[in-house]
Amino acid sequence: MRKRSLRVVILTAFIMFSVVGIASADNHEDVYFQHGYKSVTEALNESEKHFGRELNLPIKLPPVEFTHHFGKLSNPEGEINDELEIEYLNLIKNNGKYHYKINVRPVEQKGNFKRTSRKVTTYLLKDGSEALFISTKESNARNGFNLLVFEKKGWQYRLSVDQRIENRVPVKMLVEIANSVK
Repeated sequence: MRKRSLRVVILTAFIMFSVVGIASADNHEDVYFQHGYKSVTEALNESEKHFGRELNLPIKLPPVEFTHHFGKLSNPEGEINDELEIEYLNLIKNNGKYHYKINVRPVEQKGNFKRTSRKVTTYLLKDGSEALFISTKESNARNGFNLLVFEKKGWQYRLSVDQRIENRVPVKMLVEIANSVK
């Protein structure tokens, strides 16, 4: 009887912590929606309509479990710095402590990442174009992110991932994701 009571207590505690985790994820989700994020499909459709042309996203994703993904068209009223933003997060297990992000803008509005003060490494993509890899982690900082910037079909793509998971998403994986854009 005592073993059964212990199992019930453990099971009850597990369920309570799971529900708290899901409620916390819902609160994070609300924050994203309040800041203009929507489904990736809606944001992609809105972006294509805004820019007047097709926008292809990478087919591959990092090999990381994500619980949520959001998208939004930033600055749709302007003609500078307009871009599609897509965020992939794990809001339950890691409380949003790491994520993967895709930013896409027309090359006419592209950022110049070669002039950065950080070390830039160049990688060659399958189509012969170049991708720039930039790490934002400082030697004494705990966290930063890794960024891969490349251009395809008139778009500049920026893929970024938290360095906390760089062992699961190394630069080689970011290059594979870049190569998956058709």
